[in-house]
Amino acid sequence: MRAASAPPGAPAGLRWHHITATPAAANSLLDLGLPDAFELVVLQRSGGSWQTLARLDEHSRYRDRPLRHRKLVVPLAPGSGQVEVLVGFRTHGTTPLTPRLLTREQLIDDDTRADLANGIIFGIMLVLVPLLAVGLGTHQNNSYRIYAGLVVTSVLFIAQTEGYWLQFAWPDSPAWNMAIPEILALMMMGWHGAFAISLLQMRWRMPRLYFGNLVLLAAAGLTMVVHWFHPMTIWALALTSTYGLLALACAWEAVRQNVPAARFYLLGVLSLCICSILMTGMTMLWFNPFPGVPMLAFPKFGYLGETFFFGAAVLSQLRLQSEQRAALRLQRLAENEQLLQAEQTRFAAMAEAEQHKLRLASASHDISQPLASIRYAIAALRQHQDNLPIATHIDNTLNYAQTLLNDMMAQCRRDAVGPEPIQLADLFIQLQQEFAAAARHKGLRLRVHPPGGHAAGSALLLYRILNNLLANAIRYTPHGAVLLGARRRANGIEIQVWDTGPGIAPAMQRKLMAPWQQGDGASQGFGLGLFIVRNLCEQCGYAFTIHSIPGRGTGFCIHLPN
Repeated sequence: MRAASAPPGAPAGLRWHHITATPAAANSLLDLGLPDAFELVVLQRSGGSWQTLARLDEHSRYRDRPLRHRKLVVPLAPGSGQVEVLVGFRTHGTTPLTPRLLTREQLIDDDTRADLANGIIFGIMLVLVPLLAVGLGTHQNNSYRIYAGLVVTSVLFIAQTEGYWLQFAWPDSPAWNMAIPEILALMMMGWHGAFAISLLQMRWRMPRLYFGNLVLLAAAGLTMVVHWFHPMTIWALALTSTYGLLALACAWEAVRQNVPAARFYLLGVLSLCICSILMTGMTMLWFNPFPGVPMLAFPKFGYLGETFFFGAAVLSQLRLQSEQRAALRLQRLAENEQLLQAEQTRFAAMAEAEQHKLRLASASHDISQPLASIRYAIAALRQHQDNLPIATHIDNTLNYAQTLLNDMMAQCRRDAVGPEPIQLADLFIQLQQEFAAAARHKGLRLRVHPPGGHAAGSALLLYRILNNLLANAIRYTPHGAVLLGARRRANGIEIQVWDTGPGIAPAMQRKLMAPWQQGDGASQGFGLGLFIVRNLCEQCGYAFTIHSIPGRGTGFCIHLPN
């Protein structure tokens, strides 16, 4: 194949190639190696003149092709010996022509192998997405969501370059088919940039590179809009190439800063840059360094490697987050134990102080007895006139000592230790202020009815109990309201937290009382909330009950005895 000049009367603006070959069979096919073209003219020399075999433009539909195939394949005119063919074409950028002469049997064999290889590539890429979500529980991870979008867009792009979409999805929309490759490429660039920003925590670790990503992503979005009305193929190629260099810089900086999963990200970027950008760009602009590999195979290798290494990066990030969550769970349990121990120590100290005061009061009472006996002796002294001053002095001294003893006993009586009073209204208002923003963010109504009066016990532990219950109610209630209130009972006060969530089945209620247990479909929290509530209630002597109607809501009741 060699470059050629346009024949007389040929359309302007086409690149022309002259092909000379000897077919292996009488009825041979010319595979041009392209899935589509804005314009295509194929001429075959016959008897000293050029015979038109195919003429397509950007308005030609799938059924207008000389052979209905996902790639541009032209049947040659019957003949024997050497054939001469002129091919004029205009396609995306400088995409080269890679023609081959085939028989129909060879084309069928090639299609079988290509479909099998593409199916394996699509399967590997698409299976990784649900595998990470279902098998490893990453669907709540932000990097995973972006990764899923990147993989799906990559599969769509590969299917487009292989010609499947025009063949099966939109055979009557050739203009859309010619515009979509650049749009998908820019969409992949957008997903890739968002993935890098999320995975590498770029916003606060690399602010300058973060700003560079935002600029390129904005340029990609603007290019997609303009490309819809006017082809921007060269500009889109320049943007993706520039982004490849920026992605390499981000990956290298992330490795230098020891960002988690940065090495996997670097391998994915290298796969993308070498195969999808460098090799494809070299083939389009200069030459194919691997003549045996079709140009459109390079992007597939790049996207497959990118999918694998980026999936490993998400998995590595998830493993680190799981370790951090496990450490946080243990820390939270330890803090809960420390809180209980501190409250128990405080109550023990107060009880010990009470015992000391009781012993002091008992001693004061016992000392009062001999003082009373001395008073009887003073009465005997008063019978003698000479002893009257001494008796008066002793009597005054005894009165002073008795006054001191009475004051000490009164002080012990006033300081007698009992449960501290809890101002329920103040506690309810504090909880309302703390959870109002979280409820408003989810679109829930938080209704709090502060009760009058007070209860006896530990305000700190009761606050911890209600804090856990309100946090759970807001977290697991998708819509509706959460209510915090109290009711007077015959033998105490019952504090209630009601929600309009999905409810809890009786069997699940027993399960949730154990540590590390979460309800079906729960993806947040640690599975410790109700376990902590139950333990704190037992420590404080409160009764904890759950009333729930599946599908309508749940009520959590804390009974504080008088």
